[in-house]
Amino acid sequence: MFVATILGENSQLDMAAVLKGAAEKLVRRHPHIYGDTQADTVEEVLDNWDRIKEGERKSETGAKSIANTGRALPSLMRAEKLGAKARRAGMDWANIREVLAKAREEMDEIEHALDSRR
Repeated sequence: MFVATILGENSQLDMAAVLKGAAEKLVRRHPHIYGDTQADTVEEVLDNWDRIKEGERKSETGAKSIANTGRALPSLMRAEKLGAKARRAGMDWANIREVLAKAREEMDEIEHALDSRR
């Protein structure tokens, strides 16, 4: 209600329009509750959430999800959000050796791409 009041006072929208938009977003982003989507685990809910938000961003700006994640947040909060998103994408390793192996793999791919351009 607080946000709706501020938006209603500082924009062309009235409180009813702001609340209607918030309700539509809530329904759209939770199809496992309000729609026919099946989500049996937290991971499935989060995957759906990320997919829906990515679709919203693409329709608005065409920007990639990871690039815009938490940009308005303080650095440490943004780092936590980025880390959580990376873990959900399978980028979570047990120790530093696994991280280094992945970094080497990525560097090898870059070198291969550069070599193939010659």
